[in-house]
Amino acid sequence: MDRATRRTRTTGRFADTGRLVLAVVGGVLVVEAVRVAVFTAPAEAQAGTRQGAGILNPADQRNEMIQELRALNTRLSTLESAVTGATFDVNVVSMPAKTSGD
Repeated sequence: MDRATRRTRTTGRFADTGRLVLAVVGGVLVVEAVRVAVFTAPAEAQAGTRQGAGILNPADQRNEMIQELRALNTRLSTLESAVTGATFDVNVVSMPAKTSGD
């Protein structure tokens, strides 16, 4: 068997394997699409509800985010007022050694 024939047969094997992998992936995608289409009720699909934990309504999500931002703003204001009016006494206990470039 010469080199050209061997190369063609090897390339052919890899091409067949690639086609097989693509076919399997395509089959899985088709089965998943059919499963979702068949087992999802039309009203549920249009409502955009999802199963499991979490907020289902985008308006509720926005309201929850606004509440969290307000809580963060309150905490930040408290921290800012504590730092703004206070004076701090700083005692340096140790310093890094000076290098020749400083």
